[in-house]
Amino acid sequence: MIIVKLMGGLANQMFQYSVGRALSLRHNTELMLDLSFFQNQNNYTTKREYGLHAFNIKALLSENINVRMIGGNRLSKIYLLKYKTLKSFTKDLYLHVREKSFTYDSEILMLPDNIYLEGYWQSEKYFKHIESIIRNDFTYINETDSDNLKILNRIKGSESIAIHFRRGDYINNRKTNEVHGICSMEYYNSAVDYIAQKVSSPYFFIYSDDIEWVKRNLSIKYNKMFVDINTPEKASNDLRLISNCKHQIIANSSFSWWGAWLNQNPEKIVIAPKKWFMDEKRNTSDLIPEKWIRL
Repeated sequence: MIIVKLMGGLANQMFQYSVGRALSLRHNTELMLDLSFFQNQNNYTTKREYGLHAFNIKALLSENINVRMIGGNRLSKIYLLKYKTLKSFTKDLYLHVREKSFTYDSEILMLPDNIYLEGYWQSEKYFKHIESIIRNDFTYINETDSDNLKILNRIKGSESIAIHFRRGDYINNRKTNEVHGICSMEYYNSAVDYIAQKVSSPYFFIYSDDIEWVKRNLSIKYNKMFVDINTPEKASNDLRLISNCKHQIIANSSFSWWGAWLNQNPEKIVIAPKKWFMDEKRNTSDLIPEKWIRL
């Protein structure tokens, strides 16, 4: 069995699920999602909830993982050798593997069975080879409600472009702001100008966790709609709408990353910010797919 610790918001959970799904398929074994993070978030300012229940995922769920584990640090040859040795005597032993860094680690997909994964795994390289399976897993269990359906129909009937603004804890939480920062209005204006030159009669659908701020600060001369009908608890509704737009302008946010990635338009234009973190030395080369445009 492959066990993955889920943590963070919906989009982080999607990355974590995807790497676990890839490894479980490689070993033809079950995938289990550890939900214990959501029971104890005392050290987190922004409280998160399990969100993958909206999708047709293939995994077992547990709030209390009780298995024997070895490791806990970055994957090392010493731990791997020790694990393989002990494994011959203890069948239910799991190797605990934490993410080394933000960049893609090809060793992860070569791990043996009985692994407990802990990290964020934010690169499509972990699951690109099973892309069709991941896309199918992230289809929705329920049909969209009437209010969202009206917007969805307008999206499908226009040259729709999603714009996502991530603010929330990026603004309100000092530590989070120091890590991520926010995308500038210059970035959004440049992205709008770029895509308007490529798309005739563009129609912009705007999403944010601070939509009132965006209404006051974003000026677009083209047709636009501020999408403000979904609460944070229904974030998957916004994700569905974003992914159905023909093109995307994303924030430095894994949420809009998934909205763009799930877009199945073969001619899609996706614009992403060059500056994903405040620390520009942090390597994000494995985060953005090759065909996306960085401004």
